[in-house]
Amino acid sequence: MAGGGKRKRLSLSKLYSFACGKTSLKGDQSQMGTTGSEEWLTSIFLVVGILAFTPLAPYTAVSAIFPLIVVVGATMVKEGIEDWKRTQQDIEMNNRKTRVHQGDGTFKSTGWKNLRVGDIVKVKKDEYFPADLLLLSSTFDDGICYVETMNLDGETNLKLKQALEATAFMHEDSHYRDFKALIKCEDPNTNLYSFVGTLDFEQNLYPLSPQRLLLRDSKAQKYRVYIWGSYLHWT
Repeated sequence: MAGGGKRKRLSLSKLYSFACGKTSLKGDQSQMGTTGSEEWLTSIFLVVGILAFTPLAPYTAVSAIFPLIVVVGATMVKEGIEDWKRTQQDIEMNNRKTRVHQGDGTFKSTGWKNLRVGDIVKVKKDEYFPADLLLLSSTFDDGICYVETMNLDGETNLKLKQALEATAFMHEDSHYRDFKALIKCEDPNTNLYSFVGTLDFEQNLYPLSPQRLLLRDSKAQKYRVYIWGSYLHWT
């Protein structure tokens, strides 16, 4: 490359097999803290409380410390309630049901929390995708589906997704009885509109793009359709 510049290398994740050798990735859980205004207010009360114990204070220490206790206590209660609500939402979401391939051409209902990387799942219209999925096929001959992503980006317009031609014909459960493939893709990230990876299927390598990606918390819309996809990674 001219000028001695270096191209940034894309960091790729491990290889995942749909049939065996499934690997789990542990996602980092975000932690909620106090806002900047709350920290600033708490700091002021703390300084005033410390000064209350000096001869310079025109008021008693109790009158200065009490507001600090109220502010800190209210903040702790608020964060506790928010954490509890988030926990309840996570429990409700993880207990949702989806259909996962059993390895013999049949699909069985199971909870989202039981899914593993490499699982093949079957989703129907108006159901949320339980994880980031690679679109393998749909009940349409050309493997297309329309996806609503309002929960992710606020957009109400439907987005067209289409499976690779190599897998689009697999619109029957029995087609997955002996299905084996390898996916090599980028690590999980917050970018909704980019995706880089490859599918190694029947000794052929196929490039993957965002058009093949079904994101968790989006859902199939518009037609009565079944969608088959492979679990890519934790979100």
